[in-house]
Amino acid sequence: ATTAASDGINDAANAIGNEATTNVITFESTYLTPEQSIHLQSLRNILSPTISTTESLRSYTYTPQYKALYWLAFQDERRMVLPSTSREIQKLSQRYILALLYFATGGENWTHVYQFLSGLDECEWNGNNDEEYVGGVGSCNGDGLVQTVALWKNNLKGQLPMELGELSAVKVLSLYSNQLTGTLPANFVQMKSLDTFYLHENDFIGDIGFMCSSLSITYFRSDCYGEPPEVSCPCCDVCCAKDDATGESQCFTK
Repeated sequence: ATTAASDGINDAANAIGNEATTNVITFESTYLTPEQSIHLQSLRNILSPTISTTESLRSYTYTPQYKALYWLAFQDERRMVLPSTSREIQKLSQRYILALLYFATGGENWTHVYQFLSGLDECEWNGNNDEEYVGGVGSCNGDGLVQTVALWKNNLKGQLPMELGELSAVKVLSLYSNQLTGTLPANFVQMKSLDTFYLHENDFIGDIGFMCSSLSITYFRSDCYGEPPEVSCPCCDVCCAKDDATGESQCFTK
């Protein structure tokens, strides 16, 4: 028999702070100076091909990847210098990936911006939401690497970028109750520290069982209930599905 389960996460990010408004980011069709072109290429060389594909970072593609690269190069108030150590490369890559998440999921229309794209260290891109819980990213470890990404009920739309799987220090990834679509990127199996993974109440499709054989996730929720379920997840401890009569999501423990 199954029993009803709560779909909340109250302690996903208990070590992160207050929210501030972020300016809207715009992109202008202007030619870069030679110095700007060199700087942009230097950043591109760091991020490609280990983080993003070379093609996705080209200006003519105008992808979320290029938008994040352009922001990092010219609009980031933190003005990070080119990294010279492996830790600095990790920090710059992390900042790029989180900016990419913003651009890929319609960050300009998020319910709470959580200080994303501000000049603060990305460990401080967080704040309180309407329920007075802390959301955003943070709980960084001693190396300044993000351990919590908590963006539930925040009007995220579109597909998750595969680059998010490069955040190997993340322990909590809570993205439930948004409008995320498509399949889960295969390289999410690189998130070896992941312990809590909430994907339910979205529009994901396909088999996410590949996460079961490679990782030991303690709390794993997805829309794996129903006939047929939207996703297949043999190791999820809680499966959810939308009730056709009420339109509300119902979750059940296995």
